[in-house]
Amino acid sequence: AVKPWLKVNPNYTSVNVAAQEKDPNSVLNYFRKMVQLRKKERTLIYGDFKLVDAENSSIFAYTRSLEGRTILVLLNFKAVEAKVNTEGLDFSKAKVLLGNYPDAKASNQLKPYEALVLSL
Repeated sequence: AVKPWLKVNPNYTSVNVAAQEKDPNSVLNYFRKMVQLRKKERTLIYGDFKLVDAENSSIFAYTRSLEGRTILVLLNFKAVEAKVNTEGLDFSKAKVLLGNYPDAKASNQLKPYEALVLSL
């Protein structure tokens, strides 16, 4: 047996894989959804990358485009709402592919720490 060099976190009884497995909204299951989406969407892997609203210090946003399909990724890294300048992008048929809020909507207005992946 090997003695661990780090102490076990005191919250191990509530924050652990078994608990995350049971919660469909857990970080573990969200990560799994991201991996599944990336495997399913060739556009996210091979699509042309274009930065969106590059001057916005609150947001990291970009599109990936391939074979007539465009996916928009919007990430708010701030603890406050933030708006993304999406001028030139057509939101008329936008569909949420993945979001970290249960009520995620196709929008350029992001909640604190919101992440959205949209099909345009």
